[in-house]
Amino acid sequence: MLDKQLEELEELGELQFTVSDVCIIAGIDEEKITPTQLLAYNKGRLRASASVRKAILEQAENGNTAAQKQMMDLICNADTAATERKNLEELEKRDGLNDNG
Repeated sequence: MLDKQLEELEELGELQFTVSDVCIIAGIDEEKITPTQLLAYNKGRLRASASVRKAILEQAENGNTAAQKQMMDLICNADTAATERKNLEELEKRDGLNDNG
């Protein structure tokens, strides 16, 4: 039963429903959603995103200029996010916010 529920959560996440909507559909109390259930939901959302990005990349490689622009936007956004993460980690390290003890 648990595996079937996780599959359902992944499928609903893939359809880009919100966590609240998924909980209603699956009959889960949103306050009690487990990390495993949330992981299944997020896995579905990311799989859908990966599928769309793959289609954009294929179209871009085939010369579709709109897809090329979308791909460049995705690349720039990913680069910006990576830089922001790196800067945050450096600030946390400098300020001692990342100490485990």
